[in-house]
Amino acid sequence: MHTSFRRFPPPGEIAKELLKIEQIADVEVIDPLFDGFTSGRFFPPKLWGERAIILREPGYRAFARNLRERLGSGYAAILYYIGFEMGANYFSAHKKVAGESFENLVKLSEAMFMQVGFGILKWIKIDTVGGLVIARVWDSFECELFKGGNEPSSHFIRGMLAGWASRLLEKEVSAVEVKCIAMGDPYCEFYIKGSSFKRKYG
Repeated sequence: MHTSFRRFPPPGEIAKELLKIEQIADVEVIDPLFDGFTSGRFFPPKLWGERAIILREPGYRAFARNLRERLGSGYAAILYYIGFEMGANYFSAHKKVAGESFENLVKLSEAMFMQVGFGILKWIKIDTVGGLVIARVWDSFECELFKGGNEPSSHFIRGMLAGWASRLLEKEVSAVEVKCIAMGDPYCEFYIKGSSFKRKYG
């Protein structure tokens, strides 16, 4: 059996052709570091004009699971509060983009949560009068590390959602994970409750 392979032009020629396209301003040909491996030189990576980082699974596994196994429940609490502060800061960033539109604020938070790889977020209920927020997350990067377990396993994401909701409700909140993919549920579900607050949206 004869198999033929398509031959591509050299990278330099491809670059010249791409530069003929009006919408392309520049093309850079990057030489491989070694045979079979090429890495971009785009540093630092940015999102919304701000520096960003990328964590592959070996990195975030160490952050979310391995250290928890070594340090126990105290580290789980640390993960929650790290997530909480991040969520509060994300709310402020989302608010700057969404302005006074509550609908845009919610849509933006869901879109950004997915875009950076945390999972697929859906705010199921946001009751600014009763102070109850319900969120679901499909494919949580954190909880997928604990599949086959027998308990809710989200601390970082739970904290992040709590921090975001706390800024929204302008009140201290408590957050509980009532469903979790680690236990075999189809998604993770969070109930976030604030006791009293100043109503600002809705």
